[in-house]
Amino acid sequence: MVMTEPINTTTHLVRRLREVGFSYQEIGRQLGVHWRTVYRWGRDENHPWTATAVNQQLAGILAANHRI
Repeated sequence: MVMTEPINTTTHLVRRLREVGFSYQEIGRQLGVHWRTVYRWGRDENHPWTATAVNQQLAGILAANHRI
């Protein structure tokens, strides 16, 4: 069985932002976190304590920049 991550996870959203051209630094700057934190989220190494809020912000960045 192949496991896929839900499209609303922090990992997926960070990866999607990277695919459309955002750097870890850009994402971190918009969220107010260090770029390495965003890097770890994108590699599924850890997750934000407030994942729902962070995921909403990440989705908003995608939508606001029309890079969906």
